[in-house]
Amino acid sequence: MKITRRQLRRIIKEDAASTKKYDDDSALIGKQSALPDALQKAIIDKAVKNRDLDEEDMGETEEATIRTTEGKLRRLIRRSILKEYTLGKK
Repeated sequence: MKITRRQLRRIIKEDAASTKKYDDDSALIGKQSALPDALQKAIIDKAVKNRDLDEEDMGETEEATIRTTEGKLRRLIRRSILKEYTLGKK
């Protein structure tokens, strides 16, 4: 069975449709609720992973000396800028 370009485009468009499955998650900001479900899930998974990393970073502060790598510092700065940006929009 041959599939035409038009049929293939329609199949892809239907597959990339956005449902309300992930729209209410707190990890999505701005107009990200309009994105396809697969992309929304990836954003949410990354946010959860970053939250887990942040919790691990908090556990390390109990040591006498705190080692801050360049990557951790960038994450902290990025997170604080994002918080300021999202608080300013509300």
